Amino acid sequence: MQIDADYWARWLSSHDWRDPWEQLRFASQLILSNTRWFREQPFTVSDPPLLRRAVLASYNAGPASVMGKLKVSRDPDEATTGGDYSRWCVVRADALRVLVPELGHEVC
Repeated sequence: MQIDADYWARWLSSHDWRDPWEQLRFASQLILSNTRWFREQPFTVSDPPLLRRAVLASYNAGPASVMGKLKVSRDPDEATTGGDYSRWCVVRADALRVLVPELGHEVC
């Protein structure tokens, strides 16, 4: 997962963005924050795979934008750049599980 240089310029200027652990920490915190945000909304996503995709899509497009699309179409990727961000993440996670089976379902 990448960190958008335009949107997160302030964070990037105060952290060592070249450090993969720093990037992972940032991504993990953002995903956790977005998960909490979705769970606190009156319009909740009760289907676990759809919630997972919504959280992944919100990493790319922001939770409010994704929620708006979910209310209309039930496709969180409609808010993302390219229109397939969460599906792309899930496909990559599945490929990683094949390469590293001991990860199980801990990845995505």
